Order: sequence, then C-alpha cells, then structure tokens
Amino acid sequence: MRGEREFVSEISALTTFKHDNLVTLKGCCVDGAKRLLVYNYMENNSLAQILLGGEKNRIKLDWEARRAISLGVARGLAYLHEEVKPRIVHRDIKASNILLDQNLVPKFRISTVVDFDLEHGEHYLVQKAWEIYRDNRILQLVDPIVGMNYPHEDAIRFIKVGLLCIQEKSRLRPEMSTALKMLSNDVDIERVQVSQPGLVADLMNIKFGQKTTFHSLYSKASNLENTPSPLSSCS
Repeated sequence: MRGEREFVSEISALTTFKHDNLVTLKGCCVDGAKRLLVYNYMENNSLAQILLGGEKNRIKLDWEARRAISLGVARGLAYLHEEVKPRIVHRDIKASNILLDQNLVPKFRISTVVDFDLEHGEHYLVQKAWEIYRDNRILQLVDPIVGMNYPHEDAIRFIKVGLLCIQEKSRLRPEMSTALKMLSNDVDIERVQVSQPGLVADLMNIKFGQKTTFHSLYSKASNLENTPSPLSSCS
C-alpha cells in the first residue's frame, strides 16, 4: 500500500541521522495497521522517570549531571535544526521524551509523527517559572534535591536561556547553536533582556475570559515559526 511505502521510506531516511544524543533507530515493522519502531534499549528510562517517578526509579542527580544532560539535549537539537538536510524541528522535547543510557547520556528519538499539544501542567510550569524569574527569585526554580552545592551563576544562566527559547517573537529566540554557546558560557548573556514568554500571555487571556483558545495558541506559534528570522530555531 502507498501509505506503508511512504512510512518505510521516511523511516529509512531517519536511520541516516547519526548523533550521540539521538536514539539509534534500528528498523521498523509494518503489519497491516500496526507499525512498530525499533530503537536501542535505554537502561535508565526517561528523564521524567528519574526526576518525577517513584523512589524505585528516581536517581539523585547532582548539578554536574543535570548540566551535562541539558547540554546533550541542546547538542542534539542543534544537530537536527542546523546540520541535517532537510532541517528537522522536533517540537516535542520534554522530560518524558528524553531517554538516558547507562551513563546518563541523554538521547531523544525523532519520528515522522509529531504531537505538538502541550499538557495543562506544562503551561502552568512556564507561567510559574516566568513569575519567579520576574520577581527576581530565580534560584527558587532549582530542584531542592540539588541542595546549595552548585554554581549559582551557572543555574541562573541555564534558566535564562530556557526562557529565551520560549519567547513569543521568533526573532527574540536564539538558534540552537547559539543557545548551546550560551549554556556553555561561550556567549555572554548577562545584559540580554528576557520578556514574557508567549504561552504565559495566552494563559492570562484564558484566565480573564478573553477569546483565546489553545487551538489559536498553536496556530499563532506555528505562524511565528514560519516567520523568516535569523533567530527562530530554539523551540
């Protein structure tokens, strides 16, 4: 069937992408309406399980481990956004989609189908992060499990870069290669101003009864992504 041939063709193309922070796609299986993808086994499950799962699955990550995971994810996204042809925008990066191997190296998978819906809790997290940043209580965003034994300037920089990557206007969002340099402290962002993320503005409209729907929110996000800009890839 044509649909099956297209699916297998797209999967074959995905197997050509090689990067340390991408899960290796081994192959696929098509059996009627059933379609299965085969990836390398990830010993430490997902970042969500490690940070938010039960005691059996949780691992106490110190700051250096968290920093390494963040940088690994940024490297993988920079590869997809700027190095492969055609470029790929993942659009579904979150803790449950970031897998960890036996050495806690972060890897995420790419597929031919992307679900761009954000759960309500994720919207709420963005809103709370912005409010804490705006009120100059930035370090309250650091997981208490880390304790106080971490470089505060490092944490502030990571939080600031995260907020820059979800700015409402695409021209204010850095490309992933630039975001990676910011995270690595190769680019100074001390004087870079962070404005209110777009998702927060839309949530406030919903809260006060204005006619903003999640559907229109995603439509607007899509339109922003299509706006030509040299700083539009950190999403």
